[in-house]
Amino acid sequence: MAWPLARRVGRTIATRLYSPPRRGHHRRPTDLGLEFSESVRRTADGVDLHLWVLEPPTRASSGTAIVGHGIGLTKSASLRQAALLHEAGYGVVMYDHRNHGRSGRDAVRPGMADRFTLDIQAAATFASERFQDDGPVLAYGFSFSSFPSVYALRDTAGIGAVVCDSGPVADIAHLLGGFAEAGALPLPPWLLGTPWGREVVAACAARAVELLDAEWPPPASQGSLDRTPMLFIVGADDAMVSADQVQAVAALYDQARCVVLDGAHLDCVKRDPEAYRATLEGFLESWEPAR
Repeated sequence: MAWPLARRVGRTIATRLYSPPRRGHHRRPTDLGLEFSESVRRTADGVDLHLWVLEPPTRASSGTAIVGHGIGLTKSASLRQAALLHEAGYGVVMYDHRNHGRSGRDAVRPGMADRFTLDIQAAATFASERFQDDGPVLAYGFSFSSFPSVYALRDTAGIGAVVCDSGPVADIAHLLGGFAEAGALPLPPWLLGTPWGREVVAACAARAVELLDAEWPPPASQGSLDRTPMLFIVGADDAMVSADQVQAVAALYDQARCVVLDGAHLDCVKRDPEAYRATLEGFLESWEPAR
């Protein structure tokens, strides 16, 4: 009975990754001096996304951006990055992914990659309409949500650049293993070193990949993947995501590059804010949205 039970536990944990216990927003844009409004946008499959909208700081905006968050978090976790974009002159739309924050629920089943990508498509369309911007949108993804931010380039018109923080990795099972080792899965640390614990993690990784039901990494020949500027930022001390895994994804696409900064998982913007700012500003300056 031990191994079947371990596999059931692992599969249950995988399901919870895509529909985790809800977290409230631990802060709001006004905490960083940013005025904002709230809105809701329905995705193509009928899920209501909760949005924070930051109007461009001047009438002559630099561009439009959509900002997501990591798995199990909310858009409030990405406020520092949104503030940097706003400071650079961007209008910004921040969104809670489905099953997160104040966005709607979606049953966890195979095809989650496509459905998380629908969140990005809906946010991008909303941003273009709200800011009446004819130029392409910049999509900003974090950790697990960096995957759909890249995946969206297969078939989403209007995304002209992608920035990812703490991902994506070439091997999704590697990421789940990193989550387990860093204590991000609901398992006691002492269990991870046992055969039973390793079986739980293996089953969790296999089910998580199965639920995504997607080809990863997507081939460069699909959509605009090989012609879209992409910046991947990863921390040198990231215990969940190794730099070589992110570099392997960047190497697949002609316009992608990976920058390693001081910091841990989703921590670079706090560990060395000036280096993070300079890296982001350099990318924004090199990308000139066609209007």
